[in-house]
Amino acid sequence: MSNSNHHIKTLKILVGRYQGELLKVLICTAAAGALLILIPLWVKALVQIVLPASDLLLLTRHLLSGLLLALIIQVFLFAKDFIRLRLSHSLGADVRRQIFEKILSMPLSILQEKHSGDLISRLSNDITVFQDGLMKGIFRLIPNAVILLFPVSLMFLHSLLLSVITLFFIAPMAWTINYFVKKIRSRVKASQEQLALINNLGEESIRGVKEIKAFGREDQVKQRFSRRNRAALRAFVAQDRIIALNPVLVLMITVTSIAALIFLCTFMVTHGLLSMGRLISFLTCLALAFSPLQEIAHSFGFISRLYAVMDRFEEVLRIASEAQEGDRLPDLPEIAGFIDLSNINFSYDDGFALKDINLKIAAGETVAFVGPSGAGKTTLLNLLPLFLRPCSGTILIDNHDITKCNLESLRRQIGLVSQEPVLFDGTLMENLLFVKPGAGETEIFKAARAAHVDEFARKLPRAYHTRIGQYGSRLSVGQRQRIAIARALLVEPALLILDEPTSALDTESEHLIRNSLEFLCKNKTTLIVAHRMSTIRSADRVVVLNDGCIVETGPHKELLSRKGLYHKLFSYQDFH
Repeated sequence: MSNSNHHIKTLKILVGRYQGELLKVLICTAAAGALLILIPLWVKALVQIVLPASDLLLLTRHLLSGLLLALIIQVFLFAKDFIRLRLSHSLGADVRRQIFEKILSMPLSILQEKHSGDLISRLSNDITVFQDGLMKGIFRLIPNAVILLFPVSLMFLHSLLLSVITLFFIAPMAWTINYFVKKIRSRVKASQEQLALINNLGEESIRGVKEIKAFGREDQVKQRFSRRNRAALRAFVAQDRIIALNPVLVLMITVTSIAALIFLCTFMVTHGLLSMGRLISFLTCLALAFSPLQEIAHSFGFISRLYAVMDRFEEVLRIASEAQEGDRLPDLPEIAGFIDLSNINFSYDDGFALKDINLKIAAGETVAFVGPSGAGKTTLLNLLPLFLRPCSGTILIDNHDITKCNLESLRRQIGLVSQEPVLFDGTLMENLLFVKPGAGETEIFKAARAAHVDEFARKLPRAYHTRIGQYGSRLSVGQRQRIAIARALLVEPALLILDEPTSALDTESEHLIRNSLEFLCKNKTTLIVAHRMSTIRSADRVVVLNDGCIVETGPHKELLSRKGLYHKLFSYQDFH
């Protein structure tokens, strides 16, 4: 099945949910088209009856009836346009929801490969093009095709010969439209991809503006943006050139065809092969057909743009979801926290791999993972919530194979505190409730006090109901980290994963965070990626990784006495 046929099938499914709305569009269109048939009859009566009668009253009545007819037609056309506009927005909202849900359901390993700016572009710019393609393409083509049937039918009734000749004259239009549909589709896809690249650069530049300013790289970033901006401009100009050329050529073919028809009709009238009344009726029908025919020609350009962005949607929608069988898998029972990693292997496309990982962690044990940058510490811990899935080997928690359990039941028993916790643009209270929407105020304030959130929250302008900005931008790093710990306390997980939770903090903030972490880790299995010796010393055991392998494991003092990699890293003061 070709992409176009596939997209048509997809559109049928999408539009099928709004059959009532589409039916209203078709009814309004059919009503307007049926009334349009009366216009040639009205013109014929004006020429053959009203004007020869020289009756002013009759002329007035006839003109008023024509105005009433035009008004009624416009009412139906307005209703048709309003409903199709509403329908295109509804379908755009549906597709936007599907794309967003698919993004959330992507495996983390795939999502990390995607540029966020590109995904945002598909949710915004591509959806706008999609809605335009529906409204000005599909929903303009169908109604105008219905309207076109009425004058074309009358043309065949008035003169079969002229109608056949008309079809012969406009046949080149079909070839022209088909040619431009293919060209426009490829150009639109290229321009949308260029726009996505600009979104990527814009987003990363805004998020990294502090670093850009700190290193004085404003000019470099501006030049980079200008290059991409020019590339996008060239792509859009190339797209718009072909889009603008399409209706011009179609119009030239149409006008040439009409001129040839008028010449032929004049010849037939002068030689008595066609009556003047029939000629006027035929030409009136042809004039009525001209507008919907032009609209149909224009609609194919927008349909090409529609198919181009649907190609981009398909690239996202066909990515396998994180847990396609998740609903059918059994829930992971409430865990104590015993972990058994057996013969685990995992690799990225860039070549880095975890190799033959074997590790047992007792329930309630605190284990610190250390090693050089890029050794695989975070990658290893990302296997436990199945953000990444092992290529081989088994991961057991309390003797349950987690790859054979429902993902939600696994992750709700794991608490995560990362080096840079993500907060959302809302109030402090909303960010705390994010992890547990049903939590009561007593429960929230207890967690907030334990994580030392209450100390700064009460000083905010509206306390817990103060908006904290996008990504928590109005708070310090330490305050954001304390909120992350409070959220983990609210969840009350049996298993904690702490990914360098204090590495970016000053001494005072670290002291508060460590105090919060001690409370948080009590009676829980805790896995910590650490670089600071103060964090490592408090662990029951240390696991040392290097180049994707476990090279040492044991208590802090024992590892120091072995004179191995751990001792070497410590002696070079990589941990403080």
